[in-house]
Amino acid sequence: MRKTNIWKSPRKNPIQERSRLTVDSILEAAIQVFEQYGYAAGTTARIAERAGVAVGSLYQYFPNKDAILVALAEQHIAECHTLATQAFAQTREMTLSLAETLRLVVKGFIDLHAANPQVHRLLSEEVVPPLEVQQAQMAVERMLVEEVQQILASYSAVDASRRSLVAYVIVQVAEHLTHQLVLHPPHKLTPEACVDEVVQVLLGYIQQQSIGCDATRMVSGTQ
Repeated sequence: MRKTNIWKSPRKNPIQERSRLTVDSILEAAIQVFEQYGYAAGTTARIAERAGVAVGSLYQYFPNKDAILVALAEQHIAECHTLATQAFAQTREMTLSLAETLRLVVKGFIDLHAANPQVHRLLSEEVVPPLEVQQAQMAVERMLVEEVQQILASYSAVDASRRSLVAYVIVQVAEHLTHQLVLHPPHKLTPEACVDEVVQVLLGYIQQQSIGCDATRMVSGTQ
């Protein structure tokens, strides 16, 4: 599927309560319209009709549908950041095995993808967000890697010299697998089954890299 490049920003920010309610209605309608018709056919006229507002009222806040999607993206990224922060705070409050910790981390990724899945699908599969949105997405990803790296410091199974790389791989694998399992679930997998599958993949990866590090140390010790 060819992605559409978007770049327009919202025309103005709502200040009054009535304006905020109008904008919220437009954004919710846009999610429904994009889900039903796809981004290419999700016109501002359809969005305005679904929101119950005049097209002129929509244009007071958004110059076009690209700007609407930018607003949805910013809202979605902020929500993902909040959910991720909560998930990692939960892991720090408990003493868990590596498998149990990975389960919480993966469940957090499942929750991230399940939050407004229509918007997540649009941003990852149908459009190319503008640079500022991409940068915000990358900032969340860096935060996830840093959090996972700190978590791994508590487990001897992960060599300190490779902790940063392992954390990066864990985030990438968890992100892409949970994306597919949530948005395009095979065999009608339940969320719990999705978590199980991804945790097994990550545990296998960590075990293999740990074995590799041990073997390298043994070889170095014999020289």
